[in-house]
Amino acid sequence: MTACVSCGKSLGLLDELRGRTICAACSAKQTLAEHADLAEYSSAAAAVIAPEADLAALSARMRAAEQRNPRSTALAKMRTDAYRQLLGQLIDDAMLTEPEQQRLDSAQTALGVSEVEVKPVMEASLDDLFVALANAGRVPALTDVSLLLKKGEVAYLQRGAQLLKQVTLHEFRGGSAGISIPVGAGVRVRVGQFRGHSVAVGEQVQVQDQGVLTVTSTRVVFAGAKRSIEIPYGKVLDFKGYQDGVQFHLSNRVEALSFRLAHGPLVVAAVNYAIGRTS
Repeated sequence: MTACVSCGKSLGLLDELRGRTICAACSAKQTLAEHADLAEYSSAAAAVIAPEADLAALSARMRAAEQRNPRSTALAKMRTDAYRQLLGQLIDDAMLTEPEQQRLDSAQTALGVSEVEVKPVMEASLDDLFVALANAGRVPALTDVSLLLKKGEVAYLQRGAQLLKQVTLHEFRGGSAGISIPVGAGVRVRVGQFRGHSVAVGEQVQVQDQGVLTVTSTRVVFAGAKRSIEIPYGKVLDFKGYQDGVQFHLSNRVEALSFRLAHGPLVVAAVNYAIGRTS
């Protein structure tokens, strides 16, 4: 007869047929203990991301719960959610300072969030994180870019972009003067002069080229399929950022250069960072 691995009491026939190793009473106690651990873990994880938390004590409580429930996926989700929540709080003002970065790193250690668990959280917030780092003056240099950099030049951002052009739409309007001559079978031919002129009827934004926009320490470069454009910061009079693009006004061009891309604030943050370092 098989005995319960927890209390030692004999298991019933149905328990044995179903492959159970603990009795119903011990199973109920175990479930209650697991629920208590989940509540304790959730409370500790929430406290970790609070300002001035006692990270050592909270971490010890979380590790104890993990040891009692080594296979719990719920605990893994709780610590990852807590880390995601803290990251969102820290970059909500579009800035991630060095002390805030240290707080995030300390919380990661206390929560026990692995680098494997951190990666998808960071990837989901990559654009907002870049803006926050740029605004705090902490943009890391890119190590792999398609642009051939000049000596001493550093690349900060590279994204796919479209070069836009605003064109005026025209319509030809006019009329004819002359006489209409019947040629048979109910058909008439008008002979004489046709006079008319082109009239502007509106404007339309068109995609002129498609390529890659790179922001470096000295310039912005658009490398398109048809043409390439270099924008040195010394030529920039003004630039505007939009959610879906950017526009540059240059001292050596009459028309502004407009680019459409997935996240305009990225380019704005990168250019502001680069110009701030050169001024």
